[in-house]
Amino acid sequence: MTASNTYGDYDAIVIGGGFAGLTAARDLADHSHSVLLLEARDRLGGRTWTRPFADTDHMIEMGGQWIEPQRQFNIVHEIDRYGIRTSSSAEPHSRPTLLNGQRNPGPLPVPPEELIDLERAIFHMQKAAARIQQGIPLDQQGLHDLDVSWSDFLAPLNLPPATTEFLAAVTGLYAGRYPEEHSALGILSQLAHLDLSVIMLWGVLDVRFTDGTKSLIDAMAADCPDIRLNAPVASVSQDDTGVTVTTDDGGEVFTARTVMVATPVNMWSEIAFEPSLSEVKRQISADRHGTQTCGKFFALARGAQDYPYLLAGPRSTKGLMVYAQECDLPDGQLMIGFICDPTNHDITTFEGVERALKTLDPDAELIKFDSHDWNTDPYSLGGWFSPRPGVLSQSQSELSRPEGRVLFASSDVAISFQGWLEGAVETGHRAASTAMRTMARDAAMAPVQR
Repeated sequence: MTASNTYGDYDAIVIGGGFAGLTAARDLADHSHSVLLLEARDRLGGRTWTRPFADTDHMIEMGGQWIEPQRQFNIVHEIDRYGIRTSSSAEPHSRPTLLNGQRNPGPLPVPPEELIDLERAIFHMQKAAARIQQGIPLDQQGLHDLDVSWSDFLAPLNLPPATTEFLAAVTGLYAGRYPEEHSALGILSQLAHLDLSVIMLWGVLDVRFTDGTKSLIDAMAADCPDIRLNAPVASVSQDDTGVTVTTDDGGEVFTARTVMVATPVNMWSEIAFEPSLSEVKRQISADRHGTQTCGKFFALARGAQDYPYLLAGPRSTKGLMVYAQECDLPDGQLMIGFICDPTNHDITTFEGVERALKTLDPDAELIKFDSHDWNTDPYSLGGWFSPRPGVLSQSQSELSRPEGRVLFASSDVAISFQGWLEGAVETGHRAASTAMRTMARDAAMAPVQR
């Protein structure tokens, strides 16, 4: 006896070819399920992207790239499975800061007279983060009092200016927003996952892919037999028996038992779902909690200072947060910068990057630059997930909750290490497991043929 198959072209369809989508598609293929992966771009990787710097042969990462191998077991498993090489940067000999217009050479991040205030702030952060239970959605832990802006979280301490700016720089790198715009709970969750180490939160996570994130993306893609690039999805509809996915590049129609949406949360509002997604999902997507303000740029500079890792206060620098050395090239030093306010530093223009460079390193001469505007990228509409106050304590569970045969995978919806490559891989595994349970249920309920 065999069960009849009336579910369509594929067992599953995956929308989005970043780490989450590739993990889900690969896991399903590993279990002999037919799966189609649809990627809107002409490349895989999503918000990770290994490409040459400007007109050189030097490869850079335009998107996410960092891992923490002692705590991020899902991404480490993938690295080990495919034999991907990783490397660590040399430990910086100093960690200077630029706070309120004052340059501090380090090793202490704030002036000596503010050390006690910094200690008070660190204790305040650790005490709050210690309440967070890892692996449990934040909306199930009674943490509403922590889901306020970072500014409001620190306000009771009445911190002096340099310490306030330092903490805004540390958290801004994770949130991509000014301190009054992002949730303290999101930062405290990151701190909880880093064993309450503010030093690690400060910026000692320096393990990267030796040959770029593309090395792992390509290895995983080789285990996914059916990938379609340049295939943006226009609509997803479902009924009791399966799903129908329609692309908007000619209206191709594919059917399957289940679909995994592995796009950034910001993109959900760009796809027509029938029936509609929950009100919470629709509102969070429309509100663009994937940050639309953060940017990353590379600057080839002549005469740059020896800044292995400069942390800058975003308020006094008009949005600049980090300035770090990438490597030496024949024409100069390649530097990386991060911003949280593109209105003051347009990193898509030479003039904008030059202005940013001069703010961080006045004696440096810009030779050439490179950047990608994820905020206007039609297939991301922003960078990593950066929730504003009130989202995580009320709705984190809802972000990843399946809706019938529509499942969700993305670092944006991760419970642990939200916004990291680790979170993307973890949610890909989870979505694939849920899809397989759905298919097993269908098989058990299918009529039999004699």
